[in-house]
Amino acid sequence: MANSLFLPSPESLAGEWVIIDDGKSCHITFFSEKVENINGYKLLVNSPCKHIVLPELPAAWRPAPDGIDLLNHDGMSILFFSQDGESYRSKIWDKQGKILKRNIK
Repeated sequence: MANSLFLPSPESLAGEWVIIDDGKSCHITFFSEKVENINGYKLLVNSPCKHIVLPELPAAWRPAPDGIDLLNHDGMSILFFSQDGESYRSKIWDKQGKILKRNIK
């Protein structure tokens, strides 16, 4: 029997995260509060990182069975992170790209 992926709850992923790309980082916070017009959840970018780490500033996020999606103001995906062990990676197939992980202090 095949294993099914489950959709994590927004509450289980809410909290502080960091995106790392080639030595640069961007700190973001995921909230479980819905953003209805985007079909996602509230997020806050905690550091200046537009075009340094992200292709554009995200307006929301949403969980997926196989990762986490960052969304623009129209609800379109601007960056998808696939789960890779304890963290998430934007280009999981070649171990390159941006890494998203919980910001543990």
